[in-house]
Amino acid sequence: MEGQPQAEGMFARLPIVVWAVVTPMIAMEVVLGLAGLGIVGGAEGAFWRIEAIQRFAFVPDLARLMAETGGWTEGGLVRFLSYPFVHLGLIDAAFMVALTLALGKVAGEALGSTGFIAVFFGAAIAGGAASAFVLSGVEPLIGGFPAAYGLIGAFTFLLWARLGQVGGPRWRAFGLIGMLVALQLVFGVIFGGVARLVPDLAGFGAGFVLAPFFVPGGLGRIVAALRRRG
Repeated sequence: MEGQPQAEGMFARLPIVVWAVVTPMIAMEVVLGLAGLGIVGGAEGAFWRIEAIQRFAFVPDLARLMAETGGWTEGGLVRFLSYPFVHLGLIDAAFMVALTLALGKVAGEALGSTGFIAVFFGAAIAGGAASAFVLSGVEPLIGGFPAAYGLIGAFTFLLWARLGQVGGPRWRAFGLIGMLVALQLVFGVIFGGVARLVPDLAGFGAGFVLAPFFVPGGLGRIVAALRRRG
């Protein structure tokens, strides 16, 4: 078929580091989805998703306890990095995988493997910290949206820098995040969960801040922009 080689080429062009992040998400959702349908795990399979959430979700209360007592346990710290790989269901996981693949191609090619990992997990850590210390919430944080927003932050920086080079209006770089925030606010007001936006915005900020460290001349562009403002 004529379209087959083109499709294979599109996926082949994705940096391997993107697949290294996305594959565990896919594998986790396949296993939990099959278990929920009773295909694997038998009668206990129906509870596997709950058990996965209990094991891998970020728990704000635990993070605050570790901070207050100074008892930073390995299991508690790992949750800052593990929660993006567990989702509430197929729709959440599929959306997250698609978003990571789309943004990961740009971020992976522009920032390199190290930069992609730093942005993805740096944003996840920022989202967890915001959930624990800004919101002071008690609900576990699961799903890769803060990490994906980190990739959006990196993409925004790249676009911001590009617009500066060509003399375009830099505010246009924030169009994507503005649209997403507006949509989340609308859905949050209708269905509840506006506070869920806080970890996502923390992830976005982390991605925007970290990206310049992995782009040649990135920090210089920020300094130059600040000097022009001054």
